[in-house]
Amino acid sequence: GWMQERVARGNRREIRCNNAGRPGALGPIMGREAEQWDASFAVMARGVFLGVKHAARIMSKSGGGSIINTSSIGGLAGGVIPTVYSATKAAVISFTKNAANELAQYRIRVNAVCPGIIFTQLMHMGREEEAVATVQQVQPWPDRGTPDHVASAVLYLASDDSEFVTGEAHVVDGGYL
Repeated sequence: GWMQERVARGNRREIRCNNAGRPGALGPIMGREAEQWDASFAVMARGVFLGVKHAARIMSKSGGGSIINTSSIGGLAGGVIPTVYSATKAAVISFTKNAANELAQYRIRVNAVCPGIIFTQLMHMGREEEAVATVQQVQPWPDRGTPDHVASAVLYLASDDSEFVTGEAHVVDGGYL
């Protein structure tokens, strides 16, 4: 809601944010089933593909725009988060880079935002003190990552301030990587 309002002001073109996610197939590879892999990719990779495809059809006829896909730092490095989830987010980054190349001719910018540890209910699952201790061990920046930090990155990528930025995976992780 509020992020869309902030983005809409001062922007001359269409904007589309693809923010699909779910915990996915957690745990070791040898314990995962192919159906869990497929379900994770259906939401987190296929969903982004469909969002980009349909947004691009509209934007190509209206003078361009900005598409922002949500990935994760897990898509950029191994061992950060569960393997299947990381694989889906790496797919989003690769797709973003390729879509940016293909859609540039229509003045459509395609970027990804890659959050690190963002302090939400889903992240700490009710164990807030444990989560704080974990974050302090792995993240150099002393403050918690919040949804507002990610929203600010999305706002930049959606705005005319980033009019020459496309195909990027914009990391928002407090220095974690």
